Amino acid sequence: MAWRAKSIVQTDLALGFTGVAGPGRLEGQPVGTVCIGCADHRGVVGHTYHFDGTPAEIMAQSCQAGVELLVARLGD
Repeated sequence: MAWRAKSIVQTDLALGFTGVAGPGRLEGQPVGTVCIGCADHRGVVGHTYHFDGTPAEIMAQSCQAGVELLVARLGD
């Protein structure tokens, strides 16, 4: 997802998010499961996270984790 977004937008970096913010499980995955990918010229790195809270809190935590992943990738 991140790689495709990078290609479509023609940018140097892109993030991709998918997951379950709630209110219930989705395709067997529990609420709070979020996968985030970061794409750049070196390829794609991705991580799976497990957050707690309301859907809004899970989305906020996901955004924060995405920013942290992006910053870490820039520092590599």
